[in-house]
Amino acid sequence: MIFNFEAPVNNLSFGNVCFGLSYEFFKRGISPNHFIIGQGADLSAFDKVEEDYKLYLQSCINKAFRNFKKNQPYFRLWHIFSGSWSKVSEPSYILTFHETDSLTDIEVNILNSYNKIFVTSSYSKKVFEDYGITSPVVHIKMGLDTLHYKPTNKKYFDDGRIVTSIFGKFEKRKKHKIAIQGWIKKFGGDKKYFLHLYIHNSFYKPEDMNKVYAEVFNNQPPPFNVQIFPFQPTNSLFNDCLNATDIVIDLSGGESISIPTLTALYLKKHVVAHYCTVMKDYLTEENSVLIYSNGKESCHDGVFFHSNQPFNQGNFYTFNEDDYLLALDEVVERYNKNPINEVGNKVKDDYNYSQAADKILNEISI
Repeated sequence: MIFNFEAPVNNLSFGNVCFGLSYEFFKRGISPNHFIIGQGADLSAFDKVEEDYKLYLQSCINKAFRNFKKNQPYFRLWHIFSGSWSKVSEPSYILTFHETDSLTDIEVNILNSYNKIFVTSSYSKKVFEDYGITSPVVHIKMGLDTLHYKPTNKKYFDDGRIVTSIFGKFEKRKKHKIAIQGWIKKFGGDKKYFLHLYIHNSFYKPEDMNKVYAEVFNNQPPPFNVQIFPFQPTNSLFNDCLNATDIVIDLSGGESISIPTLTALYLKKHVVAHYCTVMKDYLTEENSVLIYSNGKESCHDGVFFHSNQPFNQGNFYTFNEDDYLLALDEVVERYNKNPINEVGNKVKDDYNYSQAADKILNEISI
């Protein structure tokens, strides 16, 4: 099957999803014309990939401008707001991430110009349909990279500590400040518990990240059992971070996949999470400690979501902080009963790229 594929290859969320799909195409001997979004292809994060795949990807890129035809299916993996009105060919299909509870009329118009729209959560599917998307909206489950993420069977600490980790680039949306400060209320200064922070945001300048940490820790040094980690440049290093973790906290008010949390479940880690948006697709009361929403707040943060704009408007979900603090007690209790979250591993049955590629290729075939 020949089609035109436009997507970024990098270490961010879209880049990781692109890799997952592209690698699946590679294993099947399918070679789309790959148009790169951004500043070239960056495979530096994908350090377990074989040389044959690197050659394959480069060949897909090299032939794209020479071989594409205007009547070939076009599959785009990217934001709505960044050039998605411009297409290589028709019929056209887009897979996009969306976190808020609404669409603007401009977003609706752009999305309706596609033959089909792929989304990564049942929540986004409903939002799109409720706000006037008339093109078919297809929910695709994806996000697990089992090439780079797997149990290491290493013993990372010898003192019996319980390690909790918070992942994701720092944003108001992800409720990092509440998550960190609440954990410190419970466990700050207790050597039995450690908090690992992997919240570096590459879109922030170093001085801005320093301001973030100053605000989070009230201009005081963090407790000795709170450790801040730098950006992890490869997925293998990030795999070690996940494997060194016992409990993952994810309080985001709106997510499209939340790859670290999904992967942590696959690795049989315990999870305490805000039960909203995509979390409702793969979190259950059996595999995680759930915090239920109590309302919504504006998505506007002055950094990534701005008011009165044609894109990215709406709200994120909120929760009661007391419920979070109780959930921390419950997840520790679960961990103490059994450090291995066996049921979490079941997410691999639905969130693999094999079935995702099957669905996408079937939907875009003509």
